[in-house]
Amino acid sequence: MVDLDSPLGFTCGDLTAFFAGLGSPGALSPAGSALSAALVAADARLALDSDGDGASDADELAYQAQAALGDAGISNPAFVDAYCRAAVATLASAGTGNASATIYYNNSGVELRTLVQVEAGLTLGIPLFPTLLEAGVSVKEIITDSFRRRLTFREIDENDDLAEQVRDDYREQHKRANDFNIDLGLLVRPTSWLRVGVTVDLAGSGDDLRLRPQVRLGAAVRLFDLLNVGADLDLTENRVGLLPGLASRHFGGGIELDLSVVRIRGGFFDNLASDTGRGTLTAGLGLRICGFLLDVSAQAGLRQRVVRPLSADGEKEELSLPERALVGVTLGYDRSF
Repeated sequence: MVDLDSPLGFTCGDLTAFFAGLGSPGALSPAGSALSAALVAADARLALDSDGDGASDADELAYQAQAALGDAGISNPAFVDAYCRAAVATLASAGTGNASATIYYNNSGVELRTLVQVEAGLTLGIPLFPTLLEAGVSVKEIITDSFRRRLTFREIDENDDLAEQVRDDYREQHKRANDFNIDLGLLVRPTSWLRVGVTVDLAGSGDDLRLRPQVRLGAAVRLFDLLNVGADLDLTENRVGLLPGLASRHFGGGIELDLSVVRIRGGFFDNLASDTGRGTLTAGLGLRICGFLLDVSAQAGLRQRVVRPLSADGEKEELSLPERALVGVTLGYDRSF
């Protein structure tokens, strides 16, 4: 998070040494070139080559942002504005020796937010009209543990015991809440091979983390008694008070190969309420033996993040990783009455 109300300069020292420390930039993408042009438009001096490596100061700054955030991140107008302001502030503070005029000493940094939920519940299904219409209700107790902590760049750099301090702050400041939750569902089977269902999630009387009612629609088709093909969509946009500005409205689809004891799944889902992601691929393997269920699932986002870890010899190496990755294991027991 960038503090735009305090000094934003990257350095108060010599510009030649600063840009030489960034190294020669690689190839700029169209988004990187657009960011470089915006930097020059903000201050024409950024078109100069302070360290004499053949690349303009604007190109070097744009490449650093491109490598760290990717094209989507550096195309955000809010980021472009903040980055240009920081670059102009750098020119103003360069050579002054006034360290307090740099971003290192303001409140810019990262915000750590954690949210852990544990659910315990009971589900009951009722055949209202056998083979045609079924209803279900799920009663759940949800225990939520949340924590928020801002870490400034200076604090991250200077605090050798930061991890221990964050743990202490978590013990003192985390919030725990209990919430009662009810899910209602209807399943319609107009034919032997088609199922259409709708669920409504009614949150209880929680405090900070109370959710609005959520409605989801889904449909599934069974083919050749082996394949299940399905898709579902959130009909409402879901928001959580702990994470301001974060909304979700998921659409997903997938296919399952049902071999009775073993089930193999693959699919895709995306958050329609967000324009920053590219969707997520999913896969799963389920085992069903004597009513006991074991399910292993995995997710991998299609949007990549470029990180540059240090190798053993101190050189920086670029590594692309999925923005989202998740592995889950579910154990259960299913019995019909």
